[in-house]
Amino acid sequence: MIFYVLLWFFLSVGIAVNQEIYIVYLGGTQGIDAQRLSESHHEILSRATGSLDSAKESMIHSYRYSFSGFSARLDEEQAELLSRSQEVLSIYPSKTYQIQTTRSWDFLGLTDSMVVADKENHEAAGSYNVIVGLLDTGIWPESQSFRDDDMTPVPSRWRGECVNPPGINSSFIILCNRKLIGAKFFNSRVKSPEYGNARDDNGHGTHTASTATGRLVSNASMQGLARGTARGGVPLARLAIYKVCWGIGCEESDILAGYDAAVGDGVDVISVSIGGPAVKYSLDGLAIGAYHAVEKGVAVAAGAGNFGIWTMQVINAAPWIFTIAASTIDRSIDKAKPDVTAPGVDILAAWPSGIAVPGFNGGTIYSDYALLSGTSMSTPHAGGALAFVKSVHPSWSPAALKSALMTTATTLDNTNQTIKTSYGEPATLFSYGSGQIQPAKALDPGLVYDIEPTDYISYLCSTGYSSAQVRNITGDKSTACSTNSTFDLNYPSIGIARLDPGESNAVTVARTLTSVGSSPSDYRASVDKPSDARLSVVVEPETLRFGSSGAKLSFKVAVTLASSSGHTNATWIYSALIWSDGVHRVRSPIAVLASSS
Repeated sequence: MIFYVLLWFFLSVGIAVNQEIYIVYLGGTQGIDAQRLSESHHEILSRATGSLDSAKESMIHSYRYSFSGFSARLDEEQAELLSRSQEVLSIYPSKTYQIQTTRSWDFLGLTDSMVVADKENHEAAGSYNVIVGLLDTGIWPESQSFRDDDMTPVPSRWRGECVNPPGINSSFIILCNRKLIGAKFFNSRVKSPEYGNARDDNGHGTHTASTATGRLVSNASMQGLARGTARGGVPLARLAIYKVCWGIGCEESDILAGYDAAVGDGVDVISVSIGGPAVKYSLDGLAIGAYHAVEKGVAVAAGAGNFGIWTMQVINAAPWIFTIAASTIDRSIDKAKPDVTAPGVDILAAWPSGIAVPGFNGGTIYSDYALLSGTSMSTPHAGGALAFVKSVHPSWSPAALKSALMTTATTLDNTNQTIKTSYGEPATLFSYGSGQIQPAKALDPGLVYDIEPTDYISYLCSTGYSSAQVRNITGDKSTACSTNSTFDLNYPSIGIARLDPGESNAVTVARTLTSVGSSPSDYRASVDKPSDARLSVVVEPETLRFGSSGAKLSFKVAVTLASSSGHTNATWIYSALIWSDGVHRVRSPIAVLASSS
């Protein structure tokens, strides 16, 4: 009898061990309501599990707002069976990602006086109506950074809520207010979390949330260090929290659920301080979730990673993501190729009072505010900046918001010198992208490079993605790569991965600019002196005349590398294109990998 009991036990353990969390991606929602999609997900899953009851036990998340799919615990045989279903675009094991580990907003030119004007000006600018969603480790709602005094009622379009499961300890409950308007949690792997809701058990999420949208808190410090007024970029914006990380681990299936919920609830901007291994976008939940958010008009900011200054070490690099590196403020840049950089070193922001601040001189410190560094800290600066610009220009697309911040960024530090790396060397765009963001200037960029979601399809096709791989990203089963796919994604920067010497090997890229100014204007092109004299950059036409706001005009940039002896290694050459009307300066960095002679 004991033998059979033990046999049953080990077989049971074996089945549990052999099961993994799989993500089953079905594509777009195709206009089907959430309830019907959820029912269809259970039906599809039941084909592998054998019944609807077992499908409900196996399923973890049903994705039904921004895209269609689900995550479930399956063994290899069940996963293989599901992969044969005609509805399934892709199925793969869920990966585990990690979190990326006050005066910063003044440093960016966004002063207290600009974000704390009278109540009427805030309402006119729309700050109260912008909703920022954060995918992170949760929130400590009692922090003064999230109080709601003097805030207007929550926008009627909001569909989110603060979720507290039945039976939760009353002292752990998260209550929504007019500032913190949503707090949801997604947990597919941790069996006994410290808190059973979106309460922060790490501190990371609280810190990033207050960096993005925290209210003004005077006399804030970490035990006397960096004392001053702590605040976020848009103190009166609303905040919605999606806890997808438990400890330092963030399950891919939970991240996708967080994206899906945020879009369904009605956020305007999503900030994600999470990273993982660099994989193809078609197998990257962060990239897929972000694509569908952008497709729905939601801008997404994510960190480039904490890898140092090496050129190819970058994550969250999908073109629809606003990719951020970390820089110091005026209190060394060390980062991979991003779109822009933002303060990420020694950032003072809210912290759970019951959690020790990590890594401070090897000691244990408890504080309501903490100093942290990393792209985790720079990302919410970018998220807050997106929200700030969105509050003034609510109709702008995610691409237009990103363009405004990129083309108005600066490559100079606060001493008016070229930004340097932590080694004291001049930094390049692989360190800072277009430069350090200047949110106030981004309100009036003059021109923007706008992009439609469908434009990303042509770009992906031209960079080697197959039709099937692109469908795995877009969720559109009719997507097909054509033979005339173009590399000319209308991006605010220009990158050429290989340029051979000679006129016959010249590369020409096309771009289109949209006027967002209030009056007719003439813009003239100029090109910064390339870092290597072999490179020639010619713009045609050199002048663009915009008749009105919303007008679109196109131009071409021809890039040529002169033949020269003595260059035995491929070399990156840098330059920049600037369009100016005498008032606005619309700058796009250029990077060209010149092949050896």
